[in-house]
Amino acid sequence: MVSIEPTMWRASPINSIDVETLFAILFVEIDDWYQLKGRQWLRGKLGRPAKFSDSEVMTLMLASEFLPFPSESQYLSYIRANHYALFPKLLSQSQFNPRARGLCYLVEKMRRDWLRTY
Repeated sequence: MVSIEPTMWRASPINSIDVETLFAILFVEIDDWYQLKGRQWLRGKLGRPAKFSDSEVMTLMLASEFLPFPSESQYLSYIRANHYALFPKLLSQSQFNPRARGLCYLVEKMRRDWLRTY
């Protein structure tokens, strides 16, 4: 069995990254992928363009896996209270939830594509 020394964890870049940097990295990667490949899966999407983009919703969905909040409403409250400047058009929880559920399949496609790419 391999043991990992605690100092190795501290040296890891992912353990020393701040939340705003995490959001920025995720958004850039997600939005680039969405513009190249993700849009094709959403052809025929009706209605006017959303003020809070699909890429932003997907960013918050993935970032929530790195931030320990027991519920979506607590997570969105944290974002609203601490990172509002990054997401000034953040949706209410009742608006976010259906958008996020509707994009789950797209997030999974993106993950699989990233696994093939990286």
